[in-house]
Amino acid sequence: QPGIAPRITTDPLSQTVLAGETVNLQIIANGTPTLVYRWQGPSGILSNGGRFSGATTANLSISNFQISDNGDYFVVVTNAFGTATSVTANVTAQ
Repeated sequence: QPGIAPRITTDPLSQTVLAGETVNLQIIANGTPTLVYRWQGPSGILSNGGRFSGATTANLSISNFQISDNGDYFVVVTNAFGTATSVTANVTAQ
């Protein structure tokens, strides 16, 4: 049985938040395991630590979101059979 490349069925949502709030971006993807998630933001590939968690999962959380974090966020999902890129979510603090 052939493997299935990951398909993103639910994309992250653009949102406007108050500075200092926690931002949660999530997707739903399916495909043949194992799925690898790499969230990217305005400064490039995100990594866990500090205010970022879930950077390698389907659910990215950014605590204490600041105006300097404003920009476009998306995730690239990869497995052995292909790659899928989510739509871009624009997140803005005000």
